[in-house]
Amino acid sequence: MRQSVRHLGRYGICRLSPRLLPPFPLIIICFYELALNFAVVNDSRPPYVSLPFTVTFDKMPIYSFEEGLKRLKCNMIKKYVFVPLLLASVLTFSGCTSGQVNAPSTPSTNTTPPESTDTNDFFHGRWVAGDSSLFEEQPQGKDAALLDEYSGKSRAKYEAEAEANGVPLIWAEGTCFSPSGSYALFSSNRNCLDTYGMSVFLKNCETGEETLLLDGSDGSSFSVIGWWLDEESAVVQVLKDNIQTYQICNLNGQTNKVKMDCTVPTVIDFHGDAFVFSDGTGTNIASYGRVSKDGSITGLTSFTPDKGILMDECKISPDQRYVAFKVRESYESPNRSVVVWDTLSQASVILPTPEVPDASDIAAIDLDWSKETLSVNFAVTISEVEHYMPFMWKAD
Repeated sequence: MRQSVRHLGRYGICRLSPRLLPPFPLIIICFYELALNFAVVNDSRPPYVSLPFTVTFDKMPIYSFEEGLKRLKCNMIKKYVFVPLLLASVLTFSGCTSGQVNAPSTPSTNTTPPESTDTNDFFHGRWVAGDSSLFEEQPQGKDAALLDEYSGKSRAKYEAEAEANGVPLIWAEGTCFSPSGSYALFSSNRNCLDTYGMSVFLKNCETGEETLLLDGSDGSSFSVIGWWLDEESAVVQVLKDNIQTYQICNLNGQTNKVKMDCTVPTVIDFHGDAFVFSDGTGTNIASYGRVSKDGSITGLTSFTPDKGILMDECKISPDQRYVAFKVRESYESPNRSVVVWDTLSQASVILPTPEVPDASDIAAIDLDWSKETLSVNFAVTISEVEHYMPFMWKAD
């Protein structure tokens, strides 16, 4: 018996697959039962049987041969059929979970999609008739009701002073309102007619008070570009000593420079804290990022079209994901196409030209986003007559 067990351990069990291991405990137990019963029948009474546990036989009764066989059958059925089957099931489960046999993975049932960079949802579509009112000049929705005097002098006196200095008076231009409409910014040279500068003024629309926010009397030129980050901060363009920069200004006149690392930074479009700018040197590269109040830029990335030349106009989608550009085939070509860039996946596509019968030239003129829909006003030449036709890109 000892040799049989050693033989199995040396040459068989340790080299078999885990799938074949469960029967071996049953075989060993059967051998043990046979040895036990026949040892009792023959009255050999061995002191022990060499298994992982010790069994003594000193007080075991002696049976006849026929009765011993009967007890053997009974014990085999009762003890070593059902119990070993249970043991085999446990060992089989243990072998499967040990990494020897890998079960196929179950697909996730989570139906919430991750943030997608698949652009097929927008890039695949077609042009349909658009709304011409999107490209018409809209009436001024708010009136800043600017004062006709400043610092104790009337507007008429400033006009006379400007004429004497040989410069035009710019009383107010670029007026833009904060998101709530409580404040308005505008540019004016009324206080720097002799230095050829430009200042920025703040209008409190609730109290009617106007205050000097950024002073251009040193020759600096501050220009309002219509970009409010929130109710208390706006971005302005600054030109000083022939160097163009952009600054974030709060309602107290404190500024932070927008950190655009390029030669002549030029903001092309903005929406919220997202904006697109170029380096102003005609490199056919547009950059996209998000600006913080301290002037830092995050998520900075760049785009260059595969074909064509970027023009100085683009539009950012309301969700700040897509940017639509006007692109011309060459400097000589009158045709202008529309390229849409996905800032998440970095993919881009040139949208097909709308199909207009008998059109000789089709050029994209104006871009506009209405919610998530891109609208383009095209100049279409038919029989040498130019027509303006608005189209809307409808994604599939």
